[in-house]
Amino acid sequence: MAKSVNKKITKPINSPLANKANSKKTIEVLEKYYLKYIVGILLVTFTFLIYSNTLNNKYALDDDVITLKNRFVQQGPSAIKDIFGKGFTVGFDNNNTGSYRPFVLANMAYEIHYFGNNPKVHHLFNILLYTLSCLLLFLLLRSLFAEYNILLPAIIAFLYAAHPIHTEVVANIKSRDEILCFLFFVSSLYAFYNAYLKGNYLLLIVSAILYLGSLLSKENAMTYWLVYPLMIILFNKEKLKWSKLIVFFSAIIGIFFIYIAIRNSVLDVFHFKGKMDQINNSLMASDNSIEQLSTAIFIMGKYLYLLLFPLTLSSDYSYNQIPIRGMGDFYVLLSILVYLGSIFYAIKYLKKDKATSFGILFFLITIITVSNIFVKIGSTMAERFLFVPSLGFCIIVPVLFFKLLKQEAFRYSFGSKHYIVSAFFMFIIILYSVKTTSRNKDWENNTTLFNTDVKNSTNSFRLHAQVASTLRADGEKEDDKAKKDSLFKMAILEYSLSLTIFPHQSEGWYNAGLCYHYINDTTNAKISYNNAINLSPKYKEAHNNLGVLYFAKADYDSAYIYFNKAYQADPNYPDAIANIGAVFHNKGEYLKAIEYYDKSITLNPMNFNVYNNIIRIYEMYKKVAESKKDNLAVSDYNTKIESYKNRLAKAQQMAKDNQKP
Repeated sequence: MAKSVNKKITKPINSPLANKANSKKTIEVLEKYYLKYIVGILLVTFTFLIYSNTLNNKYALDDDVITLKNRFVQQGPSAIKDIFGKGFTVGFDNNNTGSYRPFVLANMAYEIHYFGNNPKVHHLFNILLYTLSCLLLFLLLRSLFAEYNILLPAIIAFLYAAHPIHTEVVANIKSRDEILCFLFFVSSLYAFYNAYLKGNYLLLIVSAILYLGSLLSKENAMTYWLVYPLMIILFNKEKLKWSKLIVFFSAIIGIFFIYIAIRNSVLDVFHFKGKMDQINNSLMASDNSIEQLSTAIFIMGKYLYLLLFPLTLSSDYSYNQIPIRGMGDFYVLLSILVYLGSIFYAIKYLKKDKATSFGILFFLITIITVSNIFVKIGSTMAERFLFVPSLGFCIIVPVLFFKLLKQEAFRYSFGSKHYIVSAFFMFIIILYSVKTTSRNKDWENNTTLFNTDVKNSTNSFRLHAQVASTLRADGEKEDDKAKKDSLFKMAILEYSLSLTIFPHQSEGWYNAGLCYHYINDTTNAKISYNNAINLSPKYKEAHNNLGVLYFAKADYDSAYIYFNKAYQADPNYPDAIANIGAVFHNKGEYLKAIEYYDKSITLNPMNFNVYNNIIRIYEMYKKVAESKKDNLAVSDYNTKIESYKNRLAKAQQMAKDNQKP
């Protein structure tokens, strides 16, 4: 009997198993060498394009804080010592309390030094920095979600890049602080994760330095250190070694305390000396701590709503756009239910559903500093506060969608349901992109921004006041009398709406008084100025303008009373001093007039009318001397007249030089 020969059974080349293996291998090659780079290039191109229309925008809202009106920034690199040695707004308003964000001001100082005050350049850098942030975010997500299909981190990154809630940050030059804070933070997380996996201490140092950059860009990053251990605990690829994590985490904590020491040497970190009131934070409209907490919880719910449905956006949510809420309010209770449920889910399924848990906890960690729940801040609510926390939302939604389809987003697992996921999120991203590009146009300048947003935030006293102020500014520049008066009347209407919402704003009454003043409605101008003074007794401009009204009626005694009150409020107020001089001038007390005129132009050399008034007085004295044939006196007056004419010419030339670009 012949022996049977054992032969190795081979599968046909075209068998289903072989095809699947080859397919997987092909995808692995694509993933490793091409797909990541293709997604990165597409993400960069996409992000730049959807924000490219901001290049047409000018300065808007509070851009002046870090640009035109910041003296340190305008000085360029020579002011770096002042930038790092003083608070964020000292160069703008001399206020050395509150914020410390030197990296932002230094960044802008160099930008202006090399490119000048050009809003197009500032907007371009905002786009480039945001684009870089989104790219680094994708690389970080690809590392964290390495066991998942590349589709997941790609969707998250594109969702984040396109989300309309970010328009306030990218389209607003002043929000460079948010962009830099996020850019440094994401870079630091990426470096930290890779440093931990590889045991690379040099990379750990880089991560710590980058986290310091985030802190020095915006203080919101003061709670971000919690994300580092959370990231390692959830996405560590090997068995967690607590001793190793503690060593690595110590570098981040060490940098945090170094930052606190630096900040404390510049500012008073632990004691806020400013006045917190409802103008800045409408929660302070209530003295009831339960109502304040309830309103803060309501706002947290509103943040979630805006992330889900970013349809109606606004640059302002100040008083009384969000009225005080009670703990029994339906939306407050709903917000509590959603957040407690999310926290419960994140903790219970920390290991089983680490992606969702990470998204939830990331959101909570990064939003806590601006939530008004534990510490009251100088703002009620703002879309820019969602710039970093929104990443948590962008993680949660795709992950939950995969679960809804009962399809895990595992790596190399491309199935029909992946195409459903891709189509769905492509549709959402397109919708977000359309909204984002549209919203970018609203930030073109103050006029477009305020007029658009006042329709969305009809109960915001500040937006009505801002619309009114743009109308008043346009009226002051208008030459046509009819158009001028029309603009001032529209401004008065907006100021009235603002004062109806919040009547305790002295600046609003003063500005309304200006508009009445311009249209010669003396009665209402006086009422408005007096209302401003009643709220702010040392409102020097209101006192001064009341004096101007009486001066115009030749009631010099009443005018003097108000000019003197303005002078008492501020002994270095040149307008009031010049006006006191004018009172003495018109009353025939010429030597006293010259005394006050001289003091005024010492404080403000650019008041050309004062020079001319002094010259007229001396020309009058000269004529008297000529009639008496007092040649010595005539010669003395000629010398004085010539001196003031020369000073006037120098002042006029200086004004022209300052107007040159």
